[in-house]
Amino acid sequence: MSNKKMIINAMNVHSGGGLTILRTLLDQTQSIDRIVFIDKRANTDFSDLPNAHFVSPTIFGRLFAEYKIFRLSRNTDFLFSLGNLPPLFRCKCIVYVYIHNIFLFDKTYLNTLNLNIKLRIWIETLWINFFFKTEYNAIVQTPSMKRLFEQKFDNKATVIPLSPSVAKIQSYRGKMKFDFIYISNNLAYKNHKNLLKGWMELAESGIFPSLALTISDDELRDFSKELLLDLGKLNIFCLGNLSHQATMNALKKSKCLIFPSLVESFGLPLIEAKKLNIPIIASEKDFVRDTVVPKETFDPLSSLSIKRAVTRFLKVNLSSYEEKNISTLFF
Repeated sequence: MSNKKMIINAMNVHSGGGLTILRTLLDQTQSIDRIVFIDKRANTDFSDLPNAHFVSPTIFGRLFAEYKIFRLSRNTDFLFSLGNLPPLFRCKCIVYVYIHNIFLFDKTYLNTLNLNIKLRIWIETLWINFFFKTEYNAIVQTPSMKRLFEQKFDNKATVIPLSPSVAKIQSYRGKMKFDFIYISNNLAYKNHKNLLKGWMELAESGIFPSLALTISDDELRDFSKELLLDLGKLNIFCLGNLSHQATMNALKKSKCLIFPSLVESFGLPLIEAKKLNIPIIASEKDFVRDTVVPKETFDPLSSLSIKRAVTRFLKVNLSSYEEKNISTLFF
């Protein structure tokens, strides 16, 4: 029997896509002897997980857990740090750091984030710059993230996308409930504004496809006030913050995933739609082409481009171009 063990440091992960990736990692390493350090806020998701240590999300709690990892690790072990951050103390074991936050390397849309998130990213950027050692191994999700990482560090990065399995999700053969669905939280770079403007322009042309959003009714009303939307004319449904299973069920009942995000390190819904054979229309961005081949693409900064991509997918011809002679101005 091997003396090797795997130490998973996931104390920087407790929600969203990071939590989905953690579940995938745990599924793929069930046969390995492992110890897992998890953020205490995710306790309800992993309460029955063997050899799990739940870490308080405080400075003292995390410092103590970092020291415990240092003390537990041996030369024959390997440490997998999931939440972007290398270990605080230089461990004896082989270290893999899974980096999945694009804002650590690409600051283009950093100003779209609120102050608390920007402060956290600033701290994490300092952390990775100071504590990422030359002997550590970086793992990223896409070729674009690999390129960004290697532009900043001398280390090479390995591309291993940890995408969740959809094998347990049953196929849906009933009537489609939504024409389009956008699976995303309400951060500014997720670009709901231009998507909603595009839907308003579709309505102005007499086209009313249904759109499901995983935001709350209150968030949609805020957008409505800001953009002067006539929600009575728009065929939009707010699903709220769903569990992963409920999200996949909604995706299965949709004809198409629309994905207007401006920037992503991975874009999990793209992978999930691909695995479920759901057509995709998305931003013409590198992160999209890294993982899927969309049916249609658009300029995410142009609501008109979004409108045209939707009509192409729906096979609606909006062309009003007509050849005219300049002399018609005078007669």
